[in-house]
Amino acid sequence: MKLLPFGILLCAIVPCCLGEETKAESVPQLYQVVVEQTARKIAITLVIFSDRDFAVRIVDNAEPNHASKYLNLANAMESNGCVAGCNGGFFNRLPFVPVGGMISDGKRINSVDPTTWMKGLLVVRNGRQTLESSESYRDTPAVTELLQSGIWLVREGKPASDPDQTKAARRTFICHDGQGTWAIGASERCTFSELARALKSPEIMAVIVVQDALNFDGGPSTGLWLKRDPDNFYLAEKWAVRNFIGIAPRSTQ
Repeated sequence: MKLLPFGILLCAIVPCCLGEETKAESVPQLYQVVVEQTARKIAITLVIFSDRDFAVRIVDNAEPNHASKYLNLANAMESNGCVAGCNGGFFNRLPFVPVGGMISDGKRINSVDPTTWMKGLLVVRNGRQTLESSESYRDTPAVTELLQSGIWLVREGKPASDPDQTKAARRTFICHDGQGTWAIGASERCTFSELARALKSPEIMAVIVVQDALNFDGGPSTGLWLKRDPDNFYLAEKWAVRNFIGIAPRSTQ
């Protein structure tokens, strides 16, 4: 497999590793993969990290007056000691509140609703992140971070999205391989089903073999950031979002 530096035009199905500093396993790695679908090609950007070295945080972006706390995703990540991050879950713009369950740094902001279409949870329990079903979730003091979202894109190794949902939009998601390797990612405009199939494509599986993948808020909310030397990578969101997913070194926890 040929890995190309960021900025070079990619062939349709060639994964590319972006940046020389990504060679160390303990540093999040940035990849861009182009997957060919029947109707369109989809560029997917992934930030891959190990749960041995990095912890997930839910970063709250709300002030008491329903204003956003941080200028943008990049500012939120740098202010909270994170080395990478993306936008989080669905929300109402006014009042500026999350849709679905949310726990940030031990603070319970919104309860999990198991009856909604958002059937997935990103949960940090006893310091370890998991993806869980909202229907079977039970809250305990061991849970310090949580975000409810949907839809499931991949579940137990199989594409899991609803084929009837045909709207194309930019997408944000989180996934893991079941063996301790995780990724946050963003895609170009595509449907849920197209993204679900792409995450199980040979092109993506050459980078990470996705066992579970959970969709976050997309469209104008989509943002992805990685701290790099000399220049940070930033796929900027288009408006203020209610929460962020932060990736922080465990040495700072």
